Amino acid sequence: MSDTERCKSMMVEFDGILLDYSRQIANLDTLNKLYNLAEAAHLKEKINRMFNGERINSTENRPVLHIALRAPRDSVINSDGKNVVPDVWQVLDKIRDFSERVRSGAWVGDTGKVLKDVIAIGIGGSFLGPLFVHTSLQTALQMSIQLMLQEILQA
Repeated sequence: MSDTERCKSMMVEFDGILLDYSRQIANLDTLNKLYNLAEAAHLKEKINRMFNGERINSTENRPVLHIALRAPRDSVINSDGKNVVPDVWQVLDKIRDFSERVRSGAWVGDTGKVLKDVIAIGIGGSFLGPLFVHTSLQTALQMSIQLMLQEILQA
């Protein structure tokens, strides 16, 4: 198969998203096996159940609400008859507020000094712990550069 044919046959477009598998160690047989596996596992049905807030986490007998963590603020995602999106955004807003205070230096440690190191201890399985760490530290390099520049300018 030529590169052009491979590229065409290994691309799938869905809902405005182009998935290009042509650069993976896969071929059409691989994709067909994956599609067949998805059908045999009733993947579409399970995805719909997840989006409907059904209790598909059989280990903990609860809904899988990952979609609520990524939902726009005005979305409605019901679980057990309640829209969970406002609760999710309340937590996300708290994370953002705290992160901004840490980055700006408004939140200081017991010594009154600006925090340079953050340790986040979360419970396993939650997206919020890694999100907290990522949001808090994503500009750590930028902060240290700013602090270094301030020290140089003051010297």
